Amino acid sequence: MKLWIIPAAAVAIVLSNSAMAKNFSIPDDTPTVKVTIPDDWSPQAIDAGAQGTSPDGSTYIAAEVLAADDVKAATEASMKVFLKDAEMKIDGSSMQSKQVDFGSTKATDITFNGSNEDGPQEFEIMLLPLPTDGKFLVISYWGTPDGDKANKAKFDEIMSSFDLVQ
Repeated sequence: MKLWIIPAAAVAIVLSNSAMAKNFSIPDDTPTVKVTIPDDWSPQAIDAGAQGTSPDGSTYIAAEVLAADDVKAATEASMKVFLKDAEMKIDGSSMQSKQVDFGSTKATDITFNGSNEDGPQEFEIMLLPLPTDGKFLVISYWGTPDGDKANKAKFDEIMSSFDLVQ
């Protein structure tokens, strides 16, 4: 038996796994957060972060750094994106906000229902204050109810990949 096959197979596995996702440092100039988005989610760099869409097109996630004085201002700026840029219609009565643990810090998690041209959507915005004054990490998510269920494992994988750079 050729003994070189085992190390070659190990190298191939490592290389194939590293090629299956794209790592982002957010923002590029002075990274405070790192995230990994699987290649099949069509990961892309955006102005102050990264985004990806599930292979079936039903689920979207973005992470970006936003300048804001406080959580209220960060929430308002994030909501403008949903309402204007993403052309979402939001059911204000469904909106819920709570504090959640995000690594070693607290984040504000806002969830709500609404719709866009693809039909009913579930939305989530997570706001995490960053060590730099006046900066927040904003994680935006939306998806169809069926897409949310179908893509939950990959979404959870993306969320668990977030790493705050100290």
